[in-house]
Amino acid sequence: MYVDLFLDWEETRNDSWAACINLMDGHMPYEPRPEHDNWGGKRLQKLQQDVDDQVWEYLGGHRPWWEKRAMEGLYDGTIRQMDAQIERLVSTLKERGEYEDTLIVVTGDHGEGFGEKSQVKPDVRLAGHGKDVHEAVLHVPLVVKFPGQADSETVSAAASLTEFPRVVDAVLDGEWDCDAFVPDDGAVVASTHGLDEPSQALAEEFCGSVMPYGGVSRTVYETTDEGVVQYQAWEDAASTVRIFDAKTAWKAADTDDGVVSETFGAFDDLGVREESEGIDAAEGATKERLKDLGYL
Repeated sequence: MYVDLFLDWEETRNDSWAACINLMDGHMPYEPRPEHDNWGGKRLQKLQQDVDDQVWEYLGGHRPWWEKRAMEGLYDGTIRQMDAQIERLVSTLKERGEYEDTLIVVTGDHGEGFGEKSQVKPDVRLAGHGKDVHEAVLHVPLVVKFPGQADSETVSAAASLTEFPRVVDAVLDGEWDCDAFVPDDGAVVASTHGLDEPSQALAEEFCGSVMPYGGVSRTVYETTDEGVVQYQAWEDAASTVRIFDAKTAWKAADTDDGVVSETFGAFDDLGVREESEGIDAAEGATKERLKDLGYL
């Protein structure tokens, strides 16, 4: 639907344009169409329907973890479904003669956990996203096609979408390179703030306590001669994780050597954050949409 809306809109453009298409297929519940449901099937679909809460029932030990791991089959179908939509979008841009002159960036806002063990929180496993700084949640695709690009290249350094404004400027100036999303200082950071009020209530209901799901988790990625290293910190716990590729990472040490506190301590508060009334202040269709996405 979103791709159709975009292609209809793009067809009427007579000058330069920019667009962001947010595909939602990968959000719970995972409902790939039959032609893309290659790894799930009716049994998993029925199991998913029988689960009241896809995150907290597993975190609280009310359902076995093999079920959550099995759900990844349905999730993979939704990813394949989005791949097909992106393929259709790119093919149409080629047919219209727009592809060569267009900057195309394909990425994700987060990954998804299916029972992976936290590398910084003792005895914690992942279900969904937003409560840990694990690779399964943070290591997302970043596929870029620059205007006029002829040859492909794989960038192995840690990259960040915070570089997007600089990348756009480089494209407009005709001075882009394939590692344009890699920060000049080489450091990429991420954090999770813990639990909002609705999640705290669910943690208490299903787990009896908000610990260890509360608190701020922070991480710093650095590119070294030996590859990408991830430093994690949560409460008094810390870890160093070595990353080989998108599917392979291992915990190398129970310390971050102070990298996280040093990096985040160097940031300045620019005063752009404003207090809000939170999710509960949402009304009407907005509130229903947030509920569908699992935020309420």
